[in-house]
Amino acid sequence: MNEERDEAIVLRVRGNRYALLAKGAGRFDAMYFARKQPVSLSPGTAISFFGKRSSYSLLSLSEVVVEDVPMVWGRQDIYLLHYLLEVCYFFIPAGSGGRSLCKLFYELYQSFHDFSDIFHKKLVVCKFLAHLGIVPDQEPFHNLAHLLLQTPVDNKSIPDLKLIPKEDVDTWLSWCIDFHPQGKWFKALPLLLTSEQI
Repeated sequence: MNEERDEAIVLRVRGNRYALLAKGAGRFDAMYFARKQPVSLSPGTAISFFGKRSSYSLLSLSEVVVEDVPMVWGRQDIYLLHYLLEVCYFFIPAGSGGRSLCKLFYELYQSFHDFSDIFHKKLVVCKFLAHLGIVPDQEPFHNLAHLLLQTPVDNKSIPDLKLIPKEDVDTWLSWCIDFHPQGKWFKALPLLLTSEQI
């Protein structure tokens, strides 16, 4: 990674090790040791930073600045935030892309939309999965993925969205959990499938 400032969303925190989704670098793992003033980084925090490769193929972060903490999202819809963070953490391997999802995250941060309907939350998660190409092989799911990729994330009024069978969306999400090698470690996505109120 070059010495340009990059921006990222913190996906997961484990001690001084962070899983990040950056606009420039995509998905990667990093170490951060604050020397002067420690900056508290929690999942969902938007940061800017300089990074350089360390000996363990991780990035070492420096000059970290907290750019945004999704407080409105956290207060109104913490579950949706965690669904999306989990999708990005588990479905984008470290060292690979994910830049389009980072852009989508920043769009959601800029203009938070209240997704009060559980079905619409599931569609937002499926839209993230469609961006990654994680779609079951059957044709109805490919058609649904194409529709979601063409639809703005905040548009709830498109008639075609109202015609989507809820069972197809649940099947897609269940398929993602069941066939992921680390699916048993998922915490947020199974909750999305079992609750009709969240």
